[in-house]
Amino acid sequence: MGRGKIEIKKIDDVTSRQVTFSKRKSGIFKKAHELSVLCDAEVAVLIFSNTGRLYEYASSRCMERTIERYEKCTKAINCPSSGPIVENKSPIQEGIEILRQKLRALQRLQRNMMGEELALLKVGELHDLEHNIECAILKVRARQNQIQLEKIANLRFKEQLLIGENEQLQKMLLEEAQRSLGFRPTSLIQTDIITSPTVIMNPYEGYF
Repeated sequence: MGRGKIEIKKIDDVTSRQVTFSKRKSGIFKKAHELSVLCDAEVAVLIFSNTGRLYEYASSRCMERTIERYEKCTKAINCPSSGPIVENKSPIQEGIEILRQKLRALQRLQRNMMGEELALLKVGELHDLEHNIECAILKVRARQNQIQLEKIANLRFKEQLLIGENEQLQKMLLEEAQRSLGFRPTSLIQTDIITSPTVIMNPYEGYF
């Protein structure tokens, strides 16, 4: 039996709509990639979700270059008698274009780091992505360990301060207790014993 025909209309259920969007988007990108490889064609796909999020695929790995090529072709079609179009861009415009390309590359890398659009990556690119993720995990763990060690060192420093304050307080309490009980220092007691006069009794006194 053949597969039943699916009615094309808006999906009312939000969850089903998101699942269908994700599946269809991945299928379109996969077909675009296959078309570019099989037919050696330059393919670009732009998709905006209902939330306004941008998803893109460019076989040239540079969407900006494909868009520029498209604009040149459309200008040539709309103005066939004008001859080749030579665009003179100022250094500022060229810098802006470079920044846009870098931004696109960073956005694509961010999506890949989040596990999105992996079907479009080759084996080597997947290995590079895995290596980058592992390095990022190691850096995060190293930073976590550093923070824990700093906390431990701070607690130990506070512990030593509290120990010193406790010892000083005990010393002050001991001195105050000695003063309240009328104790004299040991050195004064020893001095009194040594300097006191010595009386020698004569055992034959009274017989002569």
